[in-house]
Amino acid sequence: MSNLLIELHELRRGMNQALRIAKERGMDLAEKEASYKVAKGKLVLCERDKKTPVSVINDIVLGDHIISELRKERDIAKVLYINAQEAINVRKLELRIVEAQLGREWNEVK
Repeated sequence: MSNLLIELHELRRGMNQALRIAKERGMDLAEKEASYKVAKGKLVLCERDKKTPVSVINDIVLGDHIISELRKERDIAKVLYINAQEAINVRKLELRIVEAQLGREWNEVK
């Protein structure tokens, strides 16, 4: 049973680490999203000032090298954030499994 308690402690420590990572990645995602939207908005306004037809502005903006790079960085940050969320879910499942095993062993001892 002491091995399970040690494992439970390690899993809880891992969960705290996963939560810290998810927070950092969430904040990074928010910053990248803001940078992307601000740059995209500025370029849209520039195109409007040039009297570019509205129907093609979106295509021009999305094809811009800087905007596409910011969008890629945002998408990477989103994937990393989703990955961190999944790591938390995996740790939760592992914790439940160990807790259930501890419960079974505890009932056997009684």
